[in-house]
Amino acid sequence: MSKIKFSKEEQAKALINYIDGDWADETMYLVLNKETKELEVWEDRSFREKYIEITDVFDPKYNVYFADGDVEAVIENIGLSDFQIKLEEEEKMEKTIKFEMVTGINEGYYHKNQNKNGVQIVGEVWQKIALEVFKERGIYISSVINGSKTVYNKEWGCPEGGEDTVTITSTANPEFVQNLEQWKEAVIQIAKKIKKELKQSTMTVEFKEISDFIYLK
Repeated sequence: MSKIKFSKEEQAKALINYIDGDWADETMYLVLNKETKELEVWEDRSFREKYIEITDVFDPKYNVYFADGDVEAVIENIGLSDFQIKLEEEEKMEKTIKFEMVTGINEGYYHKNQNKNGVQIVGEVWQKIALEVFKERGIYISSVINGSKTVYNKEWGCPEGGEDTVTITSTANPEFVQNLEQWKEAVIQIAKKIKKELKQSTMTVEFKEISDFIYLK
C-alpha cells in the first residue's frame, strides 16, 4: 500500500504547464497515472483502469488564468483541493536466477550411509561457510536445504537404495541482489568450500533463469 499526495498547487501547475496558452475547446481531465505516480492531463476520457480522475476542467472558462500562469486563480476558480489516495501495490514480476546444488554427506563410495542427519550436518556447514564468504565478498547466500537420494549403479559404489544426499536451493532476490554475476560467483565459492569440508569427490551446481519472481511483503 502506498500513499499518493498532490497539493492543489501541484495540480494547478500541471494544468498550466499542459495548456501553456494553447487553449482547448473541450473539457480536459487531470488524472493520476497509477504506474508512474505522476499527474497527466487528457483531452478525453479514453484513459482506462491505470488512471484515476482527479478533476475535469472546461478550458475556455478558465483560460485567462492558465495563460497568465496564475496558480492561485486556477486553484480558486476550478475549486482544486489537496489530493490524497492510497494505492494497492501491484505484484511485480521480475527476472532473476536460482541455483540447485546436490552434495553427499558421507565420504567416498561403497559406504552404508552412516551419517543420517544430512540436513542438519549441511545446514551447520552452510552457515559457517556462507558467513566466511559474506565477510570476504559482502554477499550473503541464504538457502533452503532438503534431504534427497541420489541413485546410481551399485557397482560404482552406490549404497543399497541410493546414496543419502541433500539438495540445496536459493533464488537471488532482486530486492537485495544488485549483481547476479557476483551472486553466482559467491554461490560457486561456497560450493567449493562445502565440497572440501564434506570430503566429496564430486558435487553438482546448476543455475537456472527465473522469468517470473514475485516477492510478497
